[in-house]
Amino acid sequence: MKKLFAMMLLALTMLAVACPVWAADVPIYFRGHLTTTGLERDGAIYLSQRALFESMALEVSYTEASQKINLTFNDQAFQNGGQLDMQVGSRDADYNRDYINTESGEQGSDHAWFYLEHVPFVKDGLVYLPIRFVAEDVLGCNVEWKDGAVYIDLPYTTCTVGEDEYSLCLASGDFYHNGERVFRLKLPGYANCHNLAVTGGLQVRRTEAGAYLLQAEGRNTGGLIKSLRWYAWIFPTSDGYSSQDAYISTMQSADWLPGIVQSPGRVWLNDGGQVFCLDEASGQVQTFDQNSWMAQTLGDDMASGYLQWTDGRLALLGDTDGYVLWDMQAEQGVDLTPLLLTDAVRGEAEEYLRAEALVDFRPDTDFAYYWAGLGKQSLAVGDVYPYLHFLGEEAGRLQFELRCHYHTSGYGDAGQATFPLSIDLAQIQF
Repeated sequence: MKKLFAMMLLALTMLAVACPVWAADVPIYFRGHLTTTGLERDGAIYLSQRALFESMALEVSYTEASQKINLTFNDQAFQNGGQLDMQVGSRDADYNRDYINTESGEQGSDHAWFYLEHVPFVKDGLVYLPIRFVAEDVLGCNVEWKDGAVYIDLPYTTCTVGEDEYSLCLASGDFYHNGERVFRLKLPGYANCHNLAVTGGLQVRRTEAGAYLLQAEGRNTGGLIKSLRWYAWIFPTSDGYSSQDAYISTMQSADWLPGIVQSPGRVWLNDGGQVFCLDEASGQVQTFDQNSWMAQTLGDDMASGYLQWTDGRLALLGDTDGYVLWDMQAEQGVDLTPLLLTDAVRGEAEEYLRAEALVDFRPDTDFAYYWAGLGKQSLAVGDVYPYLHFLGEEAGRLQFELRCHYHTSGYGDAGQATFPLSIDLAQIQF
C-alpha cells in the first residue's frame, strides 16, 4: 500500500493556483486519508525525493553528478510498470515501458515524451519532484486542489444496474461489485503515457451461469487516434474466477463497434481479426479467425470485420462497409451486401439525396464511388456517402439500416437519411 501511495503522490505537477513563492507542509490526501505533506512553489506542489523514497518505498534513483532522476513504477497496484526519467532543472521527461504481448509473445514498448511546466529542483540537499505530473499525467489519477490541500484518487469508471453497483479501477484493473473486489483484470493500458487506454463508459451484465460481462470505451493513440471498445468475461470457478478480455478499435466513434455477442450457452468477444467463444458450462475458450471467414467468402485476403450476431451456427460478420453470413458447420459463407443493396434501394436513396443534399451531391462520381466501395466513409470528409448499420435479429430476420450522410444548404449542416432493410435467414442459400 505504501508503494501505491508513492506512485499516486509522486508526480502531481502543476496545480495552477495563486500562492506564495514558498509554502511548506501542504496536506496531501490519498483516497481520503492524509498521507504526507508537500511543498508549494510557484503554483505547483512538490515532494522531496528522499521523503518519498523513505516513507513510500518507491524505487527512485538519483545521480548527483548528472542530476538525473529515475522513477520505477512496478507496484502491483498498477499493472503496467515502467520508468520515468527526469532531470533537475529540465522540462523534459521520458516514460518508457517494455512489455510482452500476451497473444503473440513478441516484445513491445510504450514511449511518451513530456514537456514540464514545473521542473524538479534541489533545496537544502533534497531533490523535489512535481507531484501532479506523475499522479495525473503519467498514472492517470484524479487530482483535486481543495481548501489548501491536495486530494488524489485512483481513476474509476462505474455503473449501477438495479440495486447493484459496479466499479472498475482503470489503474489496477480491479473490478468491484457492491464495494467488494471480485477480480483483477488485465486492461490494455492506462493513463496518457500508454497508446491504449480504457477511459470509462462501463457497462455490466450477468449471465445465467453467474459470469460478469463487462464493456467499456477508451482510446488508441498509436499513430492515429482511434476509439476503443474493451470487453471482459469473468467466470466463476471452484477456486475463484477466471477471465477473458478483448478489445477492438476504429477511427470512427465507438458507437460503430459491436457490443458483447451472446448465443445459447456461449459468450463471444471480438478481438481484432479474431473472436473468442466462451463456453459458459465448461469455462473453456475457443478462438476463431473471423477475418479468414470473410476472406474465404469474399475472395479478398484483406477482408476484415467484426462478429455482430450469432445463434451458435450462423455468424454475421462485417461492419459498415458490408456483411457476410458464415455457416460455422458447413464452413462456407454468403456475401449479404449485394442482397441488401439492390438497384431499387440505391434508386430510392439517390432520389432522396438529390432532393435533400443541396451541396456537393454528385451521384455519378462521389456517390457511385462510395456506393461501390461502401467502406470508404472514413475518408469521405464533406462528401455524401452511404453505409450499412446492423440493428439486430428479430423473428428469424436480420435487420439493417442503410444510412446516408449528407450536407445541406451550404451552412455546414449535416443530415442523415435512413432506409430499413432486412433479410430472412431461412431464405439464405449457402
